[in-house]
Amino acid sequence: MSTNNTTIIFQLPSFNTISTITQNLSFYGFLFLFIFGFVGNISSLVIFSGTSLRKASTSLLFIFLAISDTGYLLTCIYEFIYYGFNIKDPNADRSRISALCRFRSYFQTIFMCVSSWLLVAISADRSIRIIFPFKAKTLCTRRHAIYVATIILLIFLVLNAHYLTVGFGANQGQFVYCYSDFRNTQYTYFYAYQWPIILSIFQIFLPAFCIFLFSLLIYKNRQRPTALIISVHRKFLEVQLLRLMISSSLLFLLTMIPLGLSNTIGPRFLTFVTLKQLHTYISILYFIQSINYSINFYVNVCSSKLFREKILRILHFNFGQHIHPIVQAEPVEIVRLDRQIMAVQLNQLKN
Repeated sequence: MSTNNTTIIFQLPSFNTISTITQNLSFYGFLFLFIFGFVGNISSLVIFSGTSLRKASTSLLFIFLAISDTGYLLTCIYEFIYYGFNIKDPNADRSRISALCRFRSYFQTIFMCVSSWLLVAISADRSIRIIFPFKAKTLCTRRHAIYVATIILLIFLVLNAHYLTVGFGANQGQFVYCYSDFRNTQYTYFYAYQWPIILSIFQIFLPAFCIFLFSLLIYKNRQRPTALIISVHRKFLEVQLLRLMISSSLLFLLTMIPLGLSNTIGPRFLTFVTLKQLHTYISILYFIQSINYSINFYVNVCSSKLFREKILRILHFNFGQHIHPIVQAEPVEIVRLDRQIMAVQLNQLKN
């Protein structure tokens, strides 16, 4: 890249080769994520749509999250085909704009942002239920969950609209490498230096801050006494949904922060690496990020007793045992009551 006082001229070598690391991650890595991701996300949809869970607003948000994660994985088929199979695009040319490249980047970024803010919505829903238990029935409803998810989607449909402009979608060399059109210097500067920071703020750092804030509020108010009386069944469900929120949030932080830091400080080091090396680094971080959209289901299974119970019931491996506390509590209380009545009657007969 060379600069002068009036214009910015970007020069990038043709993208004609990819590293072995990039190819292996794109093939074996994404094949692994596809198998586990699609199975896990579909299973999450089935479980959260169940009778006992679908009435909760949090469950509906988890359904939207599974749909968004699935959409993200579908956009990753692009890398799986072109980089994993080492396919060269015969139509790739520095002077052409790829519509496939443009729309794939647009929808992939939307799914990334929507998934992040759905986690924020889930955290907010849980915190409201704990901090304001008397208002939860009016605030944390399925209708409000739909409104929130719709607003999140509309915001990022607009925020990422620049991907659909003529400045984006250039092919570099023989491989499809989605980037800005270097003939549009203003947009290229925006996309190379400003957009990574903006995207990291809205997709990673700001959601992470909100999740941390809501988690802190939950922690501070979790033991606060309340006059609200809830059933054993409801209390068990609330605790399990809270665990699902915490586990999903931790997975998000662990997989997203590395890419966010790279997007923030990475553009300053573009002149010190080759395009092939840069693409390798991005591929590694991109794969780490993609894990977040593939293993949520399995993290939920490990963190939630309720989730494991639902899976066992779906697979018909109950073995005659039910984890739900209300199923165990009622017969025990009935037996104790019967024994007390019999003891009183015996005492009356003796007297």
